[in-house]
Formats: sequence, structure tokens, C-alpha cells
Amino acid sequence: MQPIDRCVHPRYPSNEQMSDILQKALVVERESSRIEFKREFDPTSRAQWCEVIKDIVAIANSGGGVIIFGLENDGQPSGKDVTALAKVDPADVANKVTSFTGAVDLEFEIESIAKAGQALVAFLIHPAPMPVVFEKPGSYDLPSGAKGNAFAQGTIYFRHGAKSEPARASDLVRAIDRLVKLERKSLLSGVRKVTEAPRGARIVALSPTRAERISEISNTTVRAVQNPEAIPVYLTRDSKKTSGTFVHESVSAALFDEINNIIDTNGILARGQKKFFLGLPVYFRIYAERRFVAFDQNVFDLLFHSAVHDFYSPALFWATKLPVSIVAKTMGELYLRPHSPHVHFLMRSAILLGTEFSEWMFNAWCARWKDYVQKPSFYDTFKEMKKKAAEVGGRMSASKIKASTQILLPGEKPISGAELIDNADKADKVLSLLCLKIFESAATDGGLRTLARDLDCLAHGSEFDSRKSEISAAIMAEVRNKEILPIEQTPEG
Repeated sequence: MQPIDRCVHPRYPSNEQMSDILQKALVVERESSRIEFKREFDPTSRAQWCEVIKDIVAIANSGGGVIIFGLENDGQPSGKDVTALAKVDPADVANKVTSFTGAVDLEFEIESIAKAGQALVAFLIHPAPMPVVFEKPGSYDLPSGAKGNAFAQGTIYFRHGAKSEPARASDLVRAIDRLVKLERKSLLSGVRKVTEAPRGARIVALSPTRAERISEISNTTVRAVQNPEAIPVYLTRDSKKTSGTFVHESVSAALFDEINNIIDTNGILARGQKKFFLGLPVYFRIYAERRFVAFDQNVFDLLFHSAVHDFYSPALFWATKLPVSIVAKTMGELYLRPHSPHVHFLMRSAILLGTEFSEWMFNAWCARWKDYVQKPSFYDTFKEMKKKAAEVGGRMSASKIKASTQILLPGEKPISGAELIDNADKADKVLSLLCLKIFESAATDGGLRTLARDLDCLAHGSEFDSRKSEISAAIMAEVRNKEILPIEQTPEG
């Protein structure tokens, strides 16, 4: 947390908006979800600091607002001297908050103001980019010798009217919705900066946190125009060494940070559960920028498991990065508890893993349902996929895209399957664009989601295939001597 000097950032209200909040707070006659009054304040009191920190965090979590010291609950001057608070170093306030919350991205301002001739102090608090959780309890000693507690460890506070209270489910839903809208606005702003670049400009996207890229970046120069006499721009994150500003580098860095902020938000909501709480559209937003997601085995495992078992969405990228034992566990669960349509991910993967694994799985299914008059619907589908793989190859069969296929994305020119079949990099880019469009449309078009699964096989099928021996053996070992359970039938999609 850090004080700011009225800077403007897409995530936060403008100077004018914050000024409006402050002016409103000086004329209203009662507190609200964005306005808190404190009649007095003793900067040496731990108890009072704990209560103020609770209000700071609750207001930030609720979208921002103001705390004014020196006013009664009805907004009238209290007559109490609060000017000592104006002398408090903003860095000390930040340290007090982070001592209870850990390192968080909260921003605020401290201003000296007045009403009816009385000196007041205001804390202007900007919205938190994601809900802030108290990592330590806000305990303090009462005059009676007993212990008081402003907030408990692991709690998230929001404003409910004029009170700062523990979060309700509706608070978290609104916070996530606000974050998603801001992410969409920020992303589209970055896209516009790139699409509005001069004709012929060279766009370079850099991942800012990968250590292995630092030396490469520090030795890289580019020219943004075709003129060979133009002065090259030196790419570096050291401001003392820069020879110019390269706009798209900062855009990419912002995307990287905010994508991982979304994932961190889910971690807060999940509280240790292996579940993606933010929903299908947000998953597609993450998959659109999957190469910007900082590798964390637990995060990749969560995203892979949720995509396969909950969302039936493209997921091969995570599988190419995870240890084979984790991939085998997730896919083994689907093999032992097949449910439609999600089992189709396993079928596509089996085709990509090659003939030996496909035959093994098909034979196991034959043995499981040999006495059934009506076999599960995906049984015949897999049989046809195996046959097609023998004719055109596993990647083509798994993707279901032909050379003659015309791919139509909203607002884009048609793309032929022939352009993508032998060009995994291009398929990867088209997949990212498609995932972004699904996110923008809130994932209402089932046809686009099907196409995303098809493109996933073209984009990442070869990478997945390169580990087929290890993954195949690990899945077989995972399910050995275990019985395939009865089918969980759900509508195919």
C-alpha cells in the first residue's frame, strides 16, 4: 500500500471523481457505504488504529471512498482537535495496514480540509483491485484489561451502509464483476494502442517477469520504422539506460500483472479449495493470455482440472507445462468417471497420445460395456475418431478441422483450415483471439467454444504429442486395477 499524488490510472477514479466524493462528504448529514466520519482520533491508540484500518480496507474493497476525521455521525464538526493526524507520515499508515494484510495494492491520499471553520483530516481511499484479506487479527487491549478485536484473521470486510462488516456472498460477486469490467476495459485499451499503431510499425511483446528473458531484453535494439538510418531503441527496464519509450512493452507488462491479479483473486475466494470461482468467461480471458500466466504448479493444476472437469474448455496448454503425474491424475479421474461432454477432452487427448494409447483405452471401454445393448454415446464417436486418425493423423482427427474448413470469427476475415493445420503458431494466435471474443460475449455462443477446443488441438497438439510416452504410461499406471464407474449422463455441448 502506498500514498499517491493524485495520479490517474485506469483502475482508479480520476482526480475529479475523488474530489466529488470529498465534496459530497462535506455536505451530507449521514455516513454511507463510501463515507465514514470519525469524531476524534488519537494517533497513539492501537485500538483506534485497528478500527480505522478496518474501515480503510472495507471502503477499498467496496469501491473506494473517504474517511473524514473531526465530524460527528451527522456530519457536523465535533470540535475535537484532529490536526495531529495530518502530521502522520503516509508511509506509516501504509505500514500499519500492510502489517495486518500483507503486501497489498491499496492506494490513498491524506488531505487537510475544513468545515465551518474547524480543521479536519481526510483519507481518500481508492478501490482495491482485488478483495483484501486480513492475515492477522486486529486485537488490542481494552481499559478494563480485556481484549478487543476489530477484525479476525482470514476475514474480508466490505461496507454495508455505514458499517464495515464481514463479506457476504453478494459483496464478492460485485467485487468480481467490477474486476472483470475493469480488466475488459484495460485490455481493450491496450488492444486499441496496438491496432492504432502506424502502418508498418513493428510490435514486440515482452514477458517482463521471466528471468531467462532479462539478458535477451537487455541486449536487444529495434527500429520502429523501416528507415535503416533511424536510431534504434534500446529495450530495457532500467529507466537510467533507456534510449526511448516503447509503448507496447508497458502494455504487455500491464496485461501480465492484471491476468495474474485475476488468478490471485480466485485464490482469495477459494481459500484452499481446488475450484475456479470466477466462472467460464473469465477462464477464457485467462486462456487468451495463457502465456502471460506466471508458472505456479498449483495454479496450473487448478486451471487444468477446472477446464477439464468443470468447463469442458481448451486446456492443453496447461497440460504441456505440468508434470506428467498431475496430468495423469486429472485425466485418470475422467477415465474412471466418464461424463459427457467432458469425456470428449479425454478422447481428443487419447488420439493425440497415439495409436497404442487409443487402442488401450478403446479396448478397456469395450470390456466395460460389452454386455450393454446401448453403449454410451461417446463410444461410437471415439471409434470414428480412431478411424480418422489412421487416415489423416492424430492432430487433424483430434481438432476436427479440415483444410477446407472456413473459420469465421466475429468482426474478422475468414481463415481457412489450411492456413492453420501446419502452422501451430498461427493457430495459437487465432485461439487467443477467439478466447478473447468468447470472454467479451460472456461465453454465450456454444459454437465458438467448440471451435476453441478444436483450435486448442492445432495450437498445442504437437507439444502434447511430444510427451505422449510419459503421459500414456502415467495414465495407465494411475488407473491400473481400478474400475470404470457408471456413466454420468449430462447433455452434450
